[in-house]
Amino acid sequence: MNSLAHHHATQVSGADTLLELQSWRLSARKWSSATATRIPLCEVRQWETSELSPAYSHSSGKYFSVIGVTHGFHGEKCSGASVMLDQPEVGLLGLAVARSGSDLFALVQAKAEPGTIHGCQISPTVQATRSNQLRTHGGKPVRFLELFRAPHTVLLDTVQSEHGSIFWQKHNHSMIVEVTYFEPPVGFRWIEINVLIRHLSVSNLIHSDLRTILALGPFWQSANAPSLLGEAEQIRTWLGHHRARISFSATRVPLSNLPGWRRQQDRLHRLDGSGHEVIGVRVNAVGREVDFWDQLMVKPLAVGLVILAVRQHEGALQALFRTCVEPGLLDFVEIGPTVQVPGAEQHSDEMQNQLVQALVSGSGKMRNAQILYDNFHSDEGGRFFQSSVRYVLVNCDIPPPSDEYRWCDVKTLISIARWGNLLNIQARDALACLLFLTLV
Repeated sequence: MNSLAHHHATQVSGADTLLELQSWRLSARKWSSATATRIPLCEVRQWETSELSPAYSHSSGKYFSVIGVTHGFHGEKCSGASVMLDQPEVGLLGLAVARSGSDLFALVQAKAEPGTIHGCQISPTVQATRSNQLRTHGGKPVRFLELFRAPHTVLLDTVQSEHGSIFWQKHNHSMIVEVTYFEPPVGFRWIEINVLIRHLSVSNLIHSDLRTILALGPFWQSANAPSLLGEAEQIRTWLGHHRARISFSATRVPLSNLPGWRRQQDRLHRLDGSGHEVIGVRVNAVGREVDFWDQLMVKPLAVGLVILAVRQHEGALQALFRTCVEPGLLDFVEIGPTVQVPGAEQHSDEMQNQLVQALVSGSGKMRNAQILYDNFHSDEGGRFFQSSVRYVLVNCDIPPPSDEYRWCDVKTLISIARWGNLLNIQARDALACLLFLTLV
């Protein structure tokens, strides 16, 4: 029996149970922690945050900047204005896997970030910005970067967008590589892929970066029949049509000229109290590349809501998606979930509000809607501070409310989404939750 097979025999039978993985995550606080304390904006060390600054930026010129963006559809009387993060570098989200017979194991880490809910979360093998890869911080090197640069078997290699309402044209490079098993150091462990996916039943345990990798990975064999060429072309045409017909623009502007926003001593926020605010934090860390630093973070002011309607149709698993317009997306439009509310406040789109009431409460013509999954997961904690989103999967069969909505074959959609710039991060997270359901 090889080492990984032995690991399988001794761990999967009991040690990789739900309770044990949560216990490992809790014990990881001994070697991985990042405690963030809020501080006034003017006290954030090595950051330019004066009231007259056109953008808040790090003294090194690296990492990211806080910028102002005005945006809207042409012809609107009132355009939107947002504070966004500009990070012109592609981060690496890498998951190493190893095989033992027919079983596939993933190398995960228990990683703490300053904004993470519950301290540590189960994260991919590598989760590093370009600045961290280049050691701009002057700290320790990122572990296991070499696994994603060596000539291993590549199972996933894709570049995907970040949150289009928060990040300005930001992308991450997501990879899955197959390697030979090795004994991992403290803070890392192997876990069987299906066991890992089943842990999506626990709130705030699986990191957002790991969820988005799982959603696009080669783990959907049991979901439905092979992807359909005609369906793929129809999805592309549908998205292309909506991209071509919108007349939307977004422009960077100085923060001091951003309408509807106000800077106070401890935050930069919207005057109406909606959306998110920018705060300053001081971080003390254990097990990170550096032990302490100051930074700016985005703090949502409400819990977000994502709903994905699903159905079985002619033997295939389908989900109801919607084209979403977000100012930070490179093409402004990507495919999002059925409902996407950034913070559970009232949504400006009346159709989205009606769907929230119908799908969650089963009102109106959707009294037969059945909630299949209802759980909370957090956004990544490197830029977001205590950001929580409620994910709901609903079994129902309804006509698309408008041409912005479309029932899509799930496996086909995932196959073309790997090309990038097609599915937004909320849709990918919702698909990770759906992947969990296919194993239940």
